[in-house]
Amino acid sequence: MASVSSLFPSNRWWANLPQCISRPGVKKLIPEIDGLRWLAIVPVVLQHLAERLQHASVQLQQPLQGDAFSFLAGRGFSGVFLFFALSGFIISLPFYQAAKSGLQSPSLSAYLLRRLSRLEPPFLIIMLMCFIGYLGVKRELITEDLIHFLAAITYTHGFWFEQYNPINPVTWSLEVEIQFYLLAPLLLWLLLHLKSSKHRQWLTVFLIVMIGILQHVTMAYLVPSKLHVWGHLHLFMAGLLAADLYVNHAKIRAINPLTADILFTLALCFTFLLRKHEAIAWITYPFWLFMLLYFSFRSGLWRRVITLPWITGLGGMCYSIYLLHLPLAEAWMKLGKYLIIGSDFGINFLLQSLFFIPLTVFTSLLVFLYLERPCMVRNWPSLVKQALFPSNHLLPNDPS
Repeated sequence: MASVSSLFPSNRWWANLPQCISRPGVKKLIPEIDGLRWLAIVPVVLQHLAERLQHASVQLQQPLQGDAFSFLAGRGFSGVFLFFALSGFIISLPFYQAAKSGLQSPSLSAYLLRRLSRLEPPFLIIMLMCFIGYLGVKRELITEDLIHFLAAITYTHGFWFEQYNPINPVTWSLEVEIQFYLLAPLLLWLLLHLKSSKHRQWLTVFLIVMIGILQHVTMAYLVPSKLHVWGHLHLFMAGLLAADLYVNHAKIRAINPLTADILFTLALCFTFLLRKHEAIAWITYPFWLFMLLYFSFRSGLWRRVITLPWITGLGGMCYSIYLLHLPLAEAWMKLGKYLIIGSDFGINFLLQSLFFIPLTVFTSLLVFLYLERPCMVRNWPSLVKQALFPSNHLLPNDPS
């Protein structure tokens, strides 16, 4: 019988690290998705390091619009947008698979409970750690700090404050994700009323374009609107479109790998080079994300790269990396500012990355192995309950 100890890595886990960082309890793992997660988390981490580096030294605070390193390091929003599209794909995939097979849609209660048991424990613990660190830096506790924390752990900070959370600013996107998790079953229920997959897919395309236009007209990409699901709904729907075609479009298997590689590269360039606030860029952005998802399954070279064990392993632990990297960047620059040499941003950025990236990966790895990964095991609550409250076995009657 499995015990709570089975949730955690065995001794000398580092000897077989790729297996240890693989995700347990996943029947049909799609390695390309974890590879794309890695592709999404890298620019997010680099942008937040670049921002902290620029703020850490007077000689690096001059305008950097023409600096290539500054431009490339400022593409973190592209990673967040890709995460949104991936969430749309992952959430909708079982619904489309059930519809194609003529089965009942996934249970709504099971759907919500699984996300609660999978995401909430690591989120609460990491946010508590961040809150303690935040108070340690401030050296005081005021009522507003506690309200910020409570709003963060209830995913309502954007509603109440309409600004980023000072305890851990990246949590704004997790609030948007939670809002989409609640909206997705209703949205999919409406879309799946169209039995023709072709008609449904064209409707999804139409909705993506119309929502994108309305978002741009109302400037929904700016705070406070960007802190809510409406500000990014068309990006999530790009994932819905990719999942629908993945399930119902057999021609994906007939795409030439070289053609898919070319289209994937094209989508990658546009995804990470477009200026998001321009009208055409904002409206077309979901379709470049769709292409990344869709052609990742049939590309040749790119598929081999993003499905490497280390890439998928790091992609699989992106939740821990995402929650930890910004507090780590703030902490690291307390020391890293003493390593700044001259005024060249690119050289200093590379130097800081040599230290910060291993620190972030190692810290996130430990948190993933001992906190996030155990929560991926579906029956972890039962194992913990069994360890805390072992059942009393009745002894046979004493014959005397």
